[in-house]
Amino acid sequence: MAKSTDGLRYTAENPHVINEIVDTGLCVRCGACEPACPVDIIRFDARTAYPYITEEESCIQACTRCLKVCPGGEVDFNKLDDEMFGRRPHPQSITGIVRGSYVSFSTNDEVRYKGASGGFVTEILTYMLDNKLIDGALVLTTTADENGWREHAMIARTVEELRRAQKSKYLVVPALTPLAEMEKIEGTYAVVALPCYVHAIRKYQKVSPKLRKRLKYVIGLYCNVALEPNAYTDLCELKGIDFKDVTGLDFRFGDWPGGIHAAIKGGEPVKVLKHEEMKDEFNTMKLFYTPTRCNMCIDFSAEHADISVGDPWLRGPDGEYIYTDGRTTVLTRTDDGVKIVDDAVRDGYIKLEPIPIETYMVNFEKAARYKRDLVPYNIRLRRKLGLKAPEYSRPITQGLNMGLMKYKKAVKANILHLLSRYKWIRKLGLRLAQTPPIILYFRWNRGRKARKFAQGYPAALEFVARLRQTDDRPAAERKAS
Repeated sequence: MAKSTDGLRYTAENPHVINEIVDTGLCVRCGACEPACPVDIIRFDARTAYPYITEEESCIQACTRCLKVCPGGEVDFNKLDDEMFGRRPHPQSITGIVRGSYVSFSTNDEVRYKGASGGFVTEILTYMLDNKLIDGALVLTTTADENGWREHAMIARTVEELRRAQKSKYLVVPALTPLAEMEKIEGTYAVVALPCYVHAIRKYQKVSPKLRKRLKYVIGLYCNVALEPNAYTDLCELKGIDFKDVTGLDFRFGDWPGGIHAAIKGGEPVKVLKHEEMKDEFNTMKLFYTPTRCNMCIDFSAEHADISVGDPWLRGPDGEYIYTDGRTTVLTRTDDGVKIVDDAVRDGYIKLEPIPIETYMVNFEKAARYKRDLVPYNIRLRRKLGLKAPEYSRPITQGLNMGLMKYKKAVKANILHLLSRYKWIRKLGLRLAQTPPIILYFRWNRGRKARKFAQGYPAALEFVARLRQTDDRPAAERKAS
């Protein structure tokens, strides 16, 4: 049995730990286990992005290095909060510990308007490279070859490589496999990662002195859910596009917030879905392509990054969006995060506008409700059924959906996941979602959401005021109580 060494409850019964993490549905497919393996026998399936062991006979019995870096089974949020911040957020917080909240954008218009929002991430990394604060940044980029288009991870070491990696990437990709390069090549590095990948990074830094020393900056991305790798191929087939002819797939094509378009050899970009707004497109995709592990994650805003960033889905008291001109929302968390943002502003790389943390919380509380209502019940449901679920150490609260049907969202999510295994069901669902009645419903629903937000704004402010509470007592005192 491969036991956890982090003081939590998760243990792996299978000596081939990776096999168990995958088979039990706990794998986030971050990629950290490949570079962590001391005998180099872990690889990732190009089609599914799941890890597998190439030579089980070479697997070292009782070796737990892959388990130590894996965020799938456990992440000690309390310990990370204590180590990084010396305090803990309210258990229902969607922000974690925050030093400053802002909207920001690159002062380089090309970077700003070619990015998903305000080009903040590209520009802050450009600042670090220009000033030799880092030797490279781990980012996701895209490549098109004779087999078609794909997303993959790389360590960008030039500004040109950074700019080629612009735009949001929504597919599950084992993005942390280049951590091996960081361990082999001396230097200072940054990484851009989803919340669950940030969990893996923080665990990896505990077992790798080289990574702890070299990986200096972690930029986290807000994340509700990612999408299964087969999402783009299904979309292309639905549109009648040969995937081998695709030279690019852009979820955020055009003016903010953009929409899903495919770039085709020798042709103009093709709008893949008929929806009128990117959010409608993404909400449709979520129904059929959400990985099962996303429905067990409690971290919306990458709480243990140095800087957390995301789209400016910020409504005012009237329910209308405040920013629609290419900006990024930014949360600074650590001393390093605060300093790098302040210095980039001072040197003219980015512009920064403070926003009240309440504005952030009121708006993203709505976006994170999916996690708040679903995840606690999904974790409890799995345990009632005898299935493994992740351990976070932070109390899993009851959420806000407290009716008799309290497990309905968890049941719905799991049913959708089971149905989405069948390609014909996925395609049928996508087709139905693009019919005129559903398009009209989405249009009506956008207006309804704006009105509901405006009506609930005062109550939402009262709610988030409670979420701002933190537990500032020393760790020993907390433990004693």
